[in-house]
Amino acid sequence: MRLPEALAAYENEQGGFTDSEGKTRRLQVEIRDDGYDPTRTIPLVDELIDAQKVFAVGTIGTPNQVKVFDKLNERCVPHPAISGHCRWVTPSATRGPPARRSPTLRSGDHRAVQQAKLDTEFGGKATVAVLLFSNDFGAAFDSGFEAFLASSARAADIEYVTEIVEPSAPTIKDAMTTLASKEPDVFVAAVAGAACTQAVTESAENGMKEAVPYKILDSACKASGVKPLELAGQADGWYAVGGGYRDITSAAADTDPWMIHAREMLAASGLNYKASTSFNAGSSC
Repeated sequence: MRLPEALAAYENEQGGFTDSEGKTRRLQVEIRDDGYDPTRTIPLVDELIDAQKVFAVGTIGTPNQVKVFDKLNERCVPHPAISGHCRWVTPSATRGPPARRSPTLRSGDHRAVQQAKLDTEFGGKATVAVLLFSNDFGAAFDSGFEAFLASSARAADIEYVTEIVEPSAPTIKDAMTTLASKEPDVFVAAVAGAACTQAVTESAENGMKEAVPYKILDSACKASGVKPLELAGQADGWYAVGGGYRDITSAAADTDPWMIHAREMLAASGLNYKASTSFNAGSSC
């Protein structure tokens, strides 16, 4: 959130914004930590929209977001820069279009893509195998996917299988072998750090690399520094989620106008853009 804060400071220095009634508005970023716990998201959002009277609310995580979608839409509170399953809704004649904006597909698009894949590539049914961590991150992914299945008209056609590993486990071989035995059509490594690289190498050894049409590294793998191109060809055919971010720390961005602007804003706020690759996500805002 430090880059949005730097952006707010920059815009305020430029004079802020003029609203539809001619009043000058200045930006203020309010941050609340729900610990990725959906039960904590609800009261925090209530505080922001009822007590703080914020203009917009951003949230992170599918299970967290689905708890407040309807409330924010009913109140016409913009819901920008969110992550996770977007579950957009149909525009209302009284409230207008949905207030949220997300880079993810609309739910209708999800259903269309899902049905096309199921029918044209998997013969009407598919098995989705997911490797999960035994922590809140893994639990959030699992509950989010379960929620997606519950909302899908094709849920009966999708078999969802998981294996859970400790984040500190030295090896994930047994879990990967078990998942391979399920002969999945889709495999998702919903992990981070060394487990991402291990998932790629284990897949190459147990046959999943050739047998599974869709193999996916989640965005946490990219965020933790995993570079598929450096895995000696073992990651060929994999999808790396989150690959669309430009690296604000890369020399390749030195001539990019927006990256130059983002770096200057960070510097003006006393922040070193090389300190964290997480500034990539902030710059997308």
